[in-house]
Amino acid sequence: MAYPGAVLGGRYVLDEQIGIGGYGEVWRATDTVLSRPVALKLLHQRHAEQAETVARFRSEAQHAAARKHSTPRRYPMRTSRRSTTTARRPTASLPTW
Repeated sequence: MAYPGAVLGGRYVLDEQIGIGGYGEVWRATDTVLSRPVALKLLHQRHAEQAETVARFRSEAQHAAARKHSTPRRYPMRTSRRSTTTARRPTASLPTW
């Protein structure tokens, strides 16, 4: 279960939940290795256990990370039986947290 202050992947500290939907949650977080804000997308456990959904999630992250423009980029971070996480790095055009 995600909660403020939780550390994911030994690197990302969850700060605040900023969205929730049918597939998961989005959290404002801090990348402690690079000292920068990120947004983490966490799949609900029921979806993280479905191979097809995890494959789609990873594909989406890979396509977003390959983009070469100023929109936020996503990077796959952690996958386990319990959760799948993607980090999104905000760009200069987004508000700072």
